[in-house]
Amino acid sequence: MRPGPEGVSGFTDIYRGGDSKIGAEIRAFMELDPADAKKEIEDVVRSALTEEFHLGKLSGQDLTKRMTDLSRALDFPRERHEGQERLTVEKYIMHPYAVTYRVVKRVIQSKRIPLDKLHIVAAASANHDVLEDTNTTPRKL
Repeated sequence: MRPGPEGVSGFTDIYRGGDSKIGAEIRAFMELDPADAKKEIEDVVRSALTEEFHLGKLSGQDLTKRMTDLSRALDFPRERHEGQERLTVEKYIMHPYAVTYRVVKRVIQSKRIPLDKLHIVAAASANHDVLEDTNTTPRKL
């Protein structure tokens, strides 16, 4: 369970330094309460999946299931990282949530991954540190 130095460099540099549009967006996101951050991610994904629904690429039942799966996937790292601290001031969960938010927005912009798979990308992004930084087994994940 380590919030090592690599957790403070790299991605952190994006929202700590510079005044790029991405940096400003991530800095604003990092100011959110974790519950609000989760809701923001869900809203972005829901909007993209709803568009897929309106285009006839996704059924209403599939949309509901994907959103339920996403909510569970976003809760998992929050539960697993409970009590962990980072070297920076934000709650530990805000790093995985910020990564997820940025990846989701990037996938939507790039159109390289079908949007009906966006919930899977979000789940993987949110849980990217779980095996490394907690005692969670791959089976549990």
